[in-house]
Amino acid sequence: MLVAALLSVACASSASAQSFLDRLKGAAEKAVEKKTEEVIDGALSGQPAEPAPPPAQPMQVPKLKVGTSSGGRNCGALGTTCADGMNNLVACMNQADARHYGELLAPALQRKLDAGIFTAGTREDLEFDIAAVKAAGAPPYGKVKAADPSKPHRYLSWLTPQEQADIMNDSNRYSTALQKECNEKYARF
Repeated sequence: MLVAALLSVACASSASAQSFLDRLKGAAEKAVEKKTEEVIDGALSGQPAEPAPPPAQPMQVPKLKVGTSSGGRNCGALGTTCADGMNNLVACMNQADARHYGELLAPALQRKLDAGIFTAGTREDLEFDIAAVKAAGAPPYGKVKAADPSKPHRYLSWLTPQEQADIMNDSNRYSTALQKECNEKYARF
């Protein structure tokens, strides 16, 4: 703030501004000379200068053994060096996909196919969708691979809205119970 006040007073005219800057430069040069002389005098006197700070040491992070999800291996403090810390939890939760696709949705579609009310072309489409749903319900679990990318959920169109709702309700109840069980067993929260 002092410099700003001095600049505002000194800048009243351009001649006085240049004079002010010259004086400021001279004061800075004198301060540097004085500090240089102090350093030289200290070096010639034989007395040690201020001790230099010790070099920084890297922080040592303790390695902790992570529980059974990493097989008791040394995976670092947060398991960051082992990328498989969630495998058991994920494998446990995959049971939800197996049930939704393999035990609920695929049999419902199969019942539609067994009813036999479809033409040959439609029957082939339904058979393809049943196979895709069964594949999604088996390892490696994933999404249903649609025959027609413009209709990714065609497999659901074979079911009535009530059948879809019943399957979703059953699947959600199972998933909620499974999530609680898997979290208690593997996530410990």
